[in-house]
Amino acid sequence: MISFVSYGATLPLYFAVFPRLARNTSHTRAFRQKYENGEITQEEYEREESLEHNRLSNYSAVGICFVLYRYDLILFFERIRFSVTSVRSLCYA
Repeated sequence: MISFVSYGATLPLYFAVFPRLARNTSHTRAFRQKYENGEITQEEYEREESLEHNRLSNYSAVGICFVLYRYDLILFFERIRFSVTSVRSLCYA
């Protein structure tokens, strides 16, 4: 239960950090340098920054699915363990 609460509490932190992460990747910094040198337009820079943000969000979604899958496995095996324990207690009572 504590793991679910702590996981839920970290989600707002991650969503707040994504824009900063997207602005500070090496790919985006290279595009920012090109924009500051006048090699690309502001629209191209903003598009690349948006694409980088989406890429990081996709990695996050995969991580979220992995964590939820792991929690489902834990709950599944706990349910099996509980059912085996209750059957044994009924048999040996």
